[in-house]
This record gives sequence, C-alpha cells and structure tokens, in this order.
Amino acid sequence: MIFGFDESFIMPATSDRVPCVYLRNGGVLNLSPDDPLEVNYQHKIGNLPTGKENPELLRMRYSHGHYMTIVNGISRIGLRG
Repeated sequence: MIFGFDESFIMPATSDRVPCVYLRNGGVLNLSPDDPLEVNYQHKIGNLPTGKENPELLRMRYSHGHYMTIVNGISRIGLRG
C-alpha cells in the first residue's frame, strides 16, 4: 500500500467497520504473529461475541447489518479474529 506518507490511521471502508489500525512503513503497527488480523464479512471468525447473538452485551441496539463483532459495546459491520 502506498498512500504518499509513512504513517496513517486506517479504517477498512467506513468508521463503523473493524478493525481500525495504525500503519507504519507499509505494515500494521504492533501486529503480533501470535494475534493475526483477519476480517470476513460472510461468516463469523472464532468465538468472539456478536451483537446479533449477544444483544445483552451492547450499550445500544444495533441497526440493520451492524450486528457482527462487538467493539467497546457497539456492534460493528465485519468481524475480527
């Protein structure tokens, strides 16, 4: 990825999608090989709670399509592993 600068805060499409990452020199800052980054919009990854399955964990009710991985009490579009 070449954006014309060395550091950036990147969101995949819109601010309601996960993950949000910091890039430095073309790579995700502090990404650990033991905790890889993965996004899938078709199916759930791993055992992380989702807003659709666990609405009791949400600070606010999800809207259409925003019912996947929970981040800080808010259900998001997309999933993270």
